[in-house]
Amino acid sequence: MPDIFATLDEAKAYSPAVAPNFMVTAGYFSAGDGGGAQYKKVSAQPTHAGKFSITLSGGGTTWYELSIGQPISVEMFGAIGHKTDAAALAGGAANSTTAILNAIEFLRSNGDTLNDGLTNKIITAYTSGTLHFGRGIFNIAAGAIRITQDINLTWQGQGCGGKTIYARAATTILITGTSSGFGIEAYGNGSRGFRQIDMDICYATSGFTGNILSLIGSPGSYPERCKLGTFGIRGSQYLYTPRSCISIAYDEFFNPKECVFTGAERGIRIEDDNRLAVFMGSISGNTLTVTAMVSGEIGTDLRIWDTTTGSLIGRSIVSFGTGTGGVGTYVLDGAATSLSSRTLAGDLSWGGSNSHIGDCVFYDLTIKAVEFRGARRRTRQSIKDSIMNPINLGGQNGWDLRNIDGLALDNNDHVGSVGFAPTNGWLYIENCTGTITSCVFGDGAVGIQASGFLNITGNVFNGTLGVNIFGESIVAGKGNEYILTAGSSRKGFTLGSLSANITIDVGPDRFNGNCSSSYDFPTGAAAKGRVYRAISHDFSQNGALNGAAGVTITSV
Repeated sequence: MPDIFATLDEAKAYSPAVAPNFMVTAGYFSAGDGGGAQYKKVSAQPTHAGKFSITLSGGGTTWYELSIGQPISVEMFGAIGHKTDAAALAGGAANSTTAILNAIEFLRSNGDTLNDGLTNKIITAYTSGTLHFGRGIFNIAAGAIRITQDINLTWQGQGCGGKTIYARAATTILITGTSSGFGIEAYGNGSRGFRQIDMDICYATSGFTGNILSLIGSPGSYPERCKLGTFGIRGSQYLYTPRSCISIAYDEFFNPKECVFTGAERGIRIEDDNRLAVFMGSISGNTLTVTAMVSGEIGTDLRIWDTTTGSLIGRSIVSFGTGTGGVGTYVLDGAATSLSSRTLAGDLSWGGSNSHIGDCVFYDLTIKAVEFRGARRRTRQSIKDSIMNPINLGGQNGWDLRNIDGLALDNNDHVGSVGFAPTNGWLYIENCTGTITSCVFGDGAVGIQASGFLNITGNVFNGTLGVNIFGESIVAGKGNEYILTAGSSRKGFTLGSLSANITIDVGPDRFNGNCSSSYDFPTGAAAKGRVYRAISHDFSQNGALNGAAGVTITSV
């Protein structure tokens, strides 16, 4: 039988004549604190932190390490889950950053070399595993946990706060300190498959203005049954300062499920580029000279930006000179306009595919709930069974989706339950191909503003305008219900452009008496196509208004 001790310190103080093969602790700091573990005897001092030694009564040292056949928790490395908000927010509250990093390192096995995919450096990456978090609030320092070498690492908590903004989670990761960068980051090929399950990931104060979770070149990383956003849940404690709950560059296999996003500028932001390095530098000919690093690391293939003008200089790094990631010289892919010393940045440009948001709730976001607005096209992106439900503010836009082939929006609800709605509309779509089906668009805002090649079928519109097609498009659909709110110029289906090449094949649909018109095509519009108007279901004040010579309206 292994020897059993209340705490790790008690185990360390044990001094037997013969070292046992196993030792067991009931806790780390105290019995029952979640840090209890089984340790096995080893022949030499391990290099990781999951270890301790004892001194035998006759002299000599014996080392022990955590047995790998048990679930590994952060408490085994000294992490502390605060039991109350007050304890977590108190000055000098215990911080679990080091313990978590040590636990991540312990899980590493089977290391192999690979290209990091971002700076073209060869790194050693490891097979990881599941890291458990017990009940409580685990404080971490902003910007201190960056996953770069741990493939398929999973953080497993005891439960999130559920689909409400007013309940505490069983497990919370609380980002503390001031930062405009990231709270937690997964970076490069060595971080693929980073998962967060059954926990809240929040920030403590308005001094945090970055991205709560940053995923850069890390396909297959996403949360499940998590809330990301403000830690404060009422009144002045409810904050909105982060740039995003999740920021993603290279969004392949990003599949958040049953998550809540609230208390930030954006819920999810998927983008083409991300500033991988910011630095002071100058350019002469094809040479970039870096004199100081602000953040990140420089690698080959990075495009160079002039942050003063906010524009690309048209050149990328092709090889190292004297610099190897920091201060030094770098060779560009051609001569560039000379630039004196200034703040420059380097990024990579990605697309994305196969990202699916499912059964998520977006509450209070000041700019956008979801933003896919990169210039590069993406494929097979979907949002299904999800809700946008502003409670404390409306924000600027709901979902802003651009340049997607294979977009599927299905069974989503956009509802301002207490009178708030996004200022610029619930859904903005630009240059996308796909379907919008079985969705509800609530009061107080335009339902859909769109361009692309779309089928819009079986939706309900309750706001100030139903559908507005504004750019080159082919749009089909039927079976939509327009139950607009009372007011002037309440159009059901309309065109926002006279000159755009628009082809439509829509109807029959239903319109209530608050609609000023059912189908409304401005005089002189270049649109073409046909409309099937169900007379018995058109209760609009002025019926169908057709000023487009190329559109035929047939009553059925």
